[in-house]
Amino acid sequence: MFTRGCHIEVGARTSVQDGTVVHCTHDWPTLIGAECVVGHNAHLEGCVVGDRCLIGSGSITLNRVTVGAGAIVAAACLVPEGFEVPPGALVAGVPAKIKKTGVAAPWIQNPAVHSTAAIPWVVFTDPEVAQVGITGDQAAGVRGARVAHLPMREVDRAITAGRTDGFVTIIAGPRRATGNLGGGRVLGATIAASHAGEMIAEIALAMRAAMFTGRLAQTTHPYPTWSLAIQQAAAQFFGEYGGRTARPALSLGSQFQQGLLDDLGQRRVDVEDS
Repeated sequence: MFTRGCHIEVGARTSVQDGTVVHCTHDWPTLIGAECVVGHNAHLEGCVVGDRCLIGSGSITLNRVTVGAGAIVAAACLVPEGFEVPPGALVAGVPAKIKKTGVAAPWIQNPAVHSTAAIPWVVFTDPEVAQVGITGDQAAGVRGARVAHLPMREVDRAITAGRTDGFVTIIAGPRRATGNLGGGRVLGATIAASHAGEMIAEIALAMRAAMFTGRLAQTTHPYPTWSLAIQQAAAQFFGEYGGRTARPALSLGSQFQQGLLDDLGQRRVDVEDS
């Protein structure tokens, strides 16, 4: 931002809150780094603020001040001209004095780690295909991982809608301390179904919250709904449900072989029933 020959710059994802005044001069621009928080009614005048700093409400930071990355300027603090706040330091008082070093704003000490592990994707074919976390083939490399598989032909909502193509597969693995207690931790899922895009969200939430599969199995789902298939599949981690139980994770070749045997077995049942 350029104003009357002056330069003011605010970095990405920085929050400048209500009542704050940001000034600059021809000689001294005001530069605010990325991912900072500038509290209400703060005053910044011709200074440089590093990334991820916290500038307290009602504070005044004057010309030629440099605030190092991750530093904290306390509320109502007056930082005099030319003062240098070291990175990760806390300053407070009128005039400002360094109270602590190596403190850093909370998001510097414990930065949020972005993970794509629980981000689902959906292919809008017919039926839809949705996936989150690891796949069945990847699960074969996870010690103690188990897989629950439920064909949509065994889901009442799919039967009533005449859309029985597809399946729900949920993968769970042991926790470090508790093993498979509570069914283990949800590691991923693949769903092929008419409403797979909506169904996968429940698994993504379970992964993001590091849930036991038992939470999915215990949650009462409306009947008959597509999401009930999640509960039915999760129940397999606790024993036989509908004639199915969770199995050890297999390689892709083994999955194909087992799936072929399952399909042949189902065809045999269909022939016998007819």
